[in-house]
Amino acid sequence: MGRHAPGRINNSSFSLGSAGIVLGDAEDEILADIEEQARGVSGFDAALDKAKKLIEGCLPIFVYVSEFPELNGHQDLDTFTQRRGHDPSLIERENNFEKLARVADFDPARLNNIRNEHEERAQILNRAGSLVTAEIRRLWKDQTLMVRFNLDGPRLDILVSDPHAEYPVEVNLDERSRGFRWFFAFFITFSADTRGGNADGAILLLDEPGLYLHAKSQGDLLKHLREDYKNQIIYTTHSPFMVPADAIKIVRTVNIQPSSGTTVTNTPTGGSKTLFPLQAALGYHLSQTLFIGNYNLIVEGITDFWILSSINAHFATSGRRTLPAELNLLRTDGHL
Repeated sequence: MGRHAPGRINNSSFSLGSAGIVLGDAEDEILADIEEQARGVSGFDAALDKAKKLIEGCLPIFVYVSEFPELNGHQDLDTFTQRRGHDPSLIERENNFEKLARVADFDPARLNNIRNEHEERAQILNRAGSLVTAEIRRLWKDQTLMVRFNLDGPRLDILVSDPHAEYPVEVNLDERSRGFRWFFAFFITFSADTRGGNADGAILLLDEPGLYLHAKSQGDLLKHLREDYKNQIIYTTHSPFMVPADAIKIVRTVNIQPSSGTTVTNTPTGGSKTLFPLQAALGYHLSQTLFIGNYNLIVEGITDFWILSSINAHFATSGRRTLPAELNLLRTDGHL
């Protein structure tokens, strides 16, 4: 029988010994190493699963949004509280209503159970309307709108009005413009998902956000995305009004070629269709700055302009407070 490491008796040694083969120390160590590797191979699947779980735990969560969020202006609380999840076709609508309740800070089941407590119900709904109205007014600049929740038995209606209009008629959310309904549903679902919801800390992937909004509202949406979320947001767009002209370095152009496939680059390359939104955004931004800029800071000369621009850029890169993004820095000779 061949020699083996102290305290180690293995089946291979017995097999070789019975054949009259004697191993030296070096060969015995090689054989022991092979057996060690074999044991490692036998546990490979378990180790692979562990490695996969470790890697998956380090990956960020991605949330993809491409469709119009389904949020209706009518909701039956009896149906919602008693048959929640029973109808697969209503799951998205029910989920979004639940998100609305979270943002407006009311409990649908609680509201449905206190039908005879009119004063308490009114207080809950008034507070809910105030919370949503305050946020909508901050984000939706077209009109100064008011949102009110009206509850008649189990039927809850979302009513929207313009208190400054000549006739401030309340209109159900379902009867508002498609652009406003998209913006309202987008705000509600995103607020609920990113503030402690399933998209908290996730990377958000948006396909053509603001498609139903006109140009000015698209600019408001862009500001909302940039200022109100801690999430990293990646979105596709063909609209120049969704291109941040003051932060053009974050824009990427996407090209599709038969030979190379799809390429994404931070250099402005591609055909006229690809570059048009970028060119239009820059042209629009320049015209806004020159002619109808709302906030202008005029300095005496080029030296003052250089000093303030350099300090502002340094503060921006170091994470310190900078001049407001909407402030235009101008010299007295009229140049930017």
